[in-house]
Amino acid sequence: MSVHDLEGVYVRILKDGEPKNVFMAVEELHHATAVGHCAALNAVFQKVGLPEWKQKLAGFGSDGAPVMVEGLGGSLFYSGKKSPTSLTSSALPMD
Repeated sequence: MSVHDLEGVYVRILKDGEPKNVFMAVEELHHATAVGHCAALNAVFQKVGLPEWKQKLAGFGSDGAPVMVEGLGGSLFYSGKKSPTSLTSSALPMD
């Protein structure tokens, strides 16, 4: 059992023309806010060598929790300020 808030990060990529979900990492959330979630995403993508992930973001999916929901000050809204062309969705299906 963990006493820390953790963020699991998956990315969906195209491999051989087929969509694939790839586990990236689990990162500790220092603050369970939109800013904290975006900081955790930044940390994960920095660690895997993708510091410009926001400019390349094509979509964003979450479980629909209030901290993640666009328009309510959530992570989607916060990251959308930095990537205005991204699509958003909650509860994306996983393979």
